[in-house]
Amino acid sequence: MSPVEAVKWVKECFTEFQNISGSKLIILDEGTAVCSKFKNTKDEIGWLKDKIISYCSCGDSSGWHFWIVVQNPHTDDLGISGGLRSQLTSVALVHPDNVPAYNAMIATQLIPSDRKITSTQVMEIAAQSPVGRAVYYGGINEWIPMLLLKNFSGYDRDTKNFIDSAPSNKQTSQAETKESCTPTTQAQQMLTLLEKTKANSIDEFIQTELKLDGVPPELIRLGIEKLLQNSHIKYKFGGCNSNQN
Repeated sequence: MSPVEAVKWVKECFTEFQNISGSKLIILDEGTAVCSKFKNTKDEIGWLKDKIISYCSCGDSSGWHFWIVVQNPHTDDLGISGGLRSQLTSVALVHPDNVPAYNAMIATQLIPSDRKITSTQVMEIAAQSPVGRAVYYGGINEWIPMLLLKNFSGYDRDTKNFIDSAPSNKQTSQAETKESCTPTTQAQQMLTLLEKTKANSIDEFIQTELKLDGVPPELIRLGIEKLLQNSHIKYKFGGCNSNQN
């Protein structure tokens, strides 16, 4: 998906959100990637910043709630800085394997200075968590061990395994399990995985997150590109253009 197409789609999402009556929530996922698309489209980044500032400043009184999810804590490019940041409730999830990202985060104003604990302290808190993560929640200005929550994504990123959303029957035979994996559910599982991945390209995604030994990567890439053709998440991979010689 080109930057122009991505911007058009995001704007349509905001319009749909505004037309919903009553209390509502909009989540801007992959905020850094979305911002990049707006930056690469002439005169559009200002529109996105205005929307974010408007929702953060005035939305709560109207029952309009706004979440933005980013992997990069530097949010100035999104128009979130200074006084506006004080109107937001910060939530940070930290895994001990990603300490450099934590060090980058505490270099910003995302977390108050009195809660910028050392990486060693973060790891100690994460060690108390059943999922191995520490959480900072600005609502109480505290670090706490992350609880085990229900996974609605259909994919366990820690174990790199898909999760069966239907109640499992331990007596079900292996043959019955295989029959239940229809092409439709497999496609849905793949789209879920693509939406959650941190990979910057399809090739990186195949190499780091898929376990398909014996299948040529070229065939996997072609299948993914076909799957993404009509999906809203194809903007994450630069329009899914094949690398052909």
